[in-house]
Amino acid sequence: LSKYNGDRLGIWNSVTTVNTLKYAGNVGANNTNATLGGFEISDTAYLTAGSSGPQNGSSGGKNIYVTATLKNNFTNAGTTFIWITHHASATHTCSNPQLVEISKTKYLLMWEEKDSSGARSVKYVFLNGNGSPETPLFTGNATLSDCQPIYHNGKVVWYVTDGSSLKFYRIDTSNGTKNR
Repeated sequence: LSKYNGDRLGIWNSVTTVNTLKYAGNVGANNTNATLGGFEISDTAYLTAGSSGPQNGSSGGKNIYVTATLKNNFTNAGTTFIWITHHASATHTCSNPQLVEISKTKYLLMWEEKDSSGARSVKYVFLNGNGSPETPLFTGNATLSDCQPIYHNGKVVWYVTDGSSLKFYRIDTSNGTKNR
């Protein structure tokens, strides 16, 4: 995560960079076994959300993580890394997550999971402004798409295509229930 410091747009005096995930391998290695799926700015931190398999060369499932880099301490020491899921099996994997701002102190982190049988479901959890989970993990019978979910009237809303038709889904942010 890089922060450009300058006195006006396009004129940068310095760049500060923090590590959000240490990738295995050498610089320039193309297979990172990781994705970055969300970036939001809370009132206290810069939040990122991603998925990663093991970065130590071993096999294992792809898991979801969140990082929070404090605005007032933009350093590696001011960055917290939180694993949201802990799947050990390579047959259980998580898709690229999506991060939705509810307020500057509340966010919804959502992703799709595939289990060893191939069954898919949407998982989600509410986070605070420092990236820490504030609710249990919810599971919904739904799918995600490339559509970035949005917050509107107390609900997170997104759509997916099913052949030639659209399906709309929504999650009530007051209690976490999913509706179609």
